Amino acid sequence: MKTVSRVNEITGWLLDLYEDGERGLALWVITDQDQRVCLHQSFPVRFYVSGPSPRLRELWRWLQVRPEAPRLAREERRDLFVPNPIPVLAVEVKTPAAVYPLFVAMEQSFPDLDYYDVDVKIQVRHAAVYGSFPLARCRFTVDSQGNVASLQVVDSPWEIDTEPPPLRVLEINLPGGDPRHTQPSHLELRYRSWKQRLPFLEGSAPAFWLKNALRKFDPDILLTDFGDTWLLQTLLRRVRHDYDLLPLNRDPFQAIRIIREKTYFSYGQIVYRGQQIHLAGRIHVDRKNAMLWGDYKLEGILENARVTALPIQAAARVSPGTGISCMQMATALRDGVLVPWRKQQVEEPRPIIDLIHARFWRVGVPAHGWIAQ
Repeated sequence: MKTVSRVNEITGWLLDLYEDGERGLALWVITDQDQRVCLHQSFPVRFYVSGPSPRLRELWRWLQVRPEAPRLAREERRDLFVPNPIPVLAVEVKTPAAVYPLFVAMEQSFPDLDYYDVDVKIQVRHAAVYGSFPLARCRFTVDSQGNVASLQVVDSPWEIDTEPPPLRVLEINLPGGDPRHTQPSHLELRYRSWKQRLPFLEGSAPAFWLKNALRKFDPDILLTDFGDTWLLQTLLRRVRHDYDLLPLNRDPFQAIRIIREKTYFSYGQIVYRGQQIHLAGRIHVDRKNAMLWGDYKLEGILENARVTALPIQAAARVSPGTGISCMQMATALRDGVLVPWRKQQVEEPRPIIDLIHARFWRVGVPAHGWIAQ
């Protein structure tokens, strides 16, 4: 992993951003010199608690005796569902990684209180503070250890004709059908004009060939078929999850993130979403598990990530509605509006007659007159 060796200014594209323990955030940048560098940024996180004053005082005392006590303050904030600003306890921790463990302990000890700005993606928080987004053109001032002293975003997610970043895309194809049902016969690797077709043998040979391609090209994006649900996990299993034998992550100090499959109900349909495999410092997009891939391909995924501030790997796999929710949260954070934990302000089911009324009122026909006919 490359780091910056002297105090200087770096200009480039922000590729990836994620939590990095005590160092705060890791930011992977494609520089104007076509280098891939990992920077680190301190990023304290603040969230809020509301409730009866006696209970907030109890919580204040409880937090003050914690091993690493957070910074505390009394503030007033806006809740969209309350006409006037409400008094809240502001809790600030030094790193994003400290939010979830502290919140879990708080919620278990004080379940009767209301919590805000807790379950917000760190990329959305960063966007609210700096105006950042995936593949944003940025100017960084860094010290000799690669720590960010200042960050300036120099373009907008709404620009139409932007300078494209020099992305390196490695395609990993499995010719044939679904490998979960039929063992593939070949593994096909593509990088620009380079192409290699190899037999999908038993054992670690396919993982070894992929490792060579990763070392040779150092791709920014892995574009796979069934990478989430079969391919990458199969290859990792064959090398016994030794990341040195198959360095899918560009960041060797981060674990590969596996999100379990799930089924959920949305807009009257039952939707199944397969398992997801997310990388650190490198982007993985599974064409078979990416939502709306058939409509807008990789270019649409990158544009979706730009305007929503979602990380590219998440933007590829979620619905447009999730992206819009993230845009709303970023706007709320910038405007000082509280984002409730477990946001449940969803539309309730309504009778079919309401649909009929809405349909005919929109076109100017009285619904009752149509029914009478």
